[in-house]
Amino acid sequence: SLLKLFKEFNGCNWNHNFGWIGLPKSSSRSQVKKLEVESSLFEGIIIGRAPSWSKSTSGNNNTGTSTVIGISMNNNNCEGDFPTCIQDFTMCQALKLEWNLINGYIPRNFSRLIHLQSIQLSSNCIEGHMSQDVFGEFDNLHLLDLSFNQLSGNIPNCFSKYMSLVTLNLAGNQFTGSLPPTLQHTTRLTTLKLNNNQLHGSINDHNIFPTLVNLLNINLSRNQLHGTLDCFMNCIHVQKLIINHNQFTGIIPKNI
Repeated sequence: SLLKLFKEFNGCNWNHNFGWIGLPKSSSRSQVKKLEVESSLFEGIIIGRAPSWSKSTSGNNNTGTSTVIGISMNNNNCEGDFPTCIQDFTMCQALKLEWNLINGYIPRNFSRLIHLQSIQLSSNCIEGHMSQDVFGEFDNLHLLDLSFNQLSGNIPNCFSKYMSLVTLNLAGNQFTGSLPPTLQHTTRLTTLKLNNNQLHGSINDHNIFPTLVNLLNINLSRNQLHGTLDCFMNCIHVQKLIINHNQFTGIIPKNI
């Protein structure tokens, strides 16, 4: 599936693609555990070993995708639809594909990556809805960054299992609707960025913010939200609160 990933992302045009094709088959090479191919690195650097195209124990050329625990290809000129072969990396814990040219929809089979702790897909051209079927099962997620794409529709009410989430960044999309009630369960959250969307409704609904006592960075600017600012009363650790270009009333609590 590493070779599939190369093909689906038009790997011949990557900024750094050394070692992805043309390697001799060798049963002595260990399987890749973490891929890291970014513009900030020397060409072809891969954490672990270079991709081995030897046959896996299942008898096919999947290159042991079950052992890949991280994929990092930020700013690598990856282009094309979101790759369906992502579903094969079922043990992946970190996925970093920021600053590329990825478009299309996040496929439903993305939900198979239940071990993900970090999803960073910002600054692409990903479209469609943020489906609850896809994002409802990531119990281990610490960081979710889908900012500056072309996602639309409501933010799904899927956060009841996100007990470990620390950073949520959905800024710069076209999300509509109100804040999902299950956000109140993300009690470890320190960074919440929902700015530059088309969200509406009251921030006082569902008692979301009174439970988010660990927030340090809040950005709700440039939406159509309303409500009173006393909902931030319990956010005593906040260091940055950006809420301009909305319809809020009241004063910011003195204790934040």
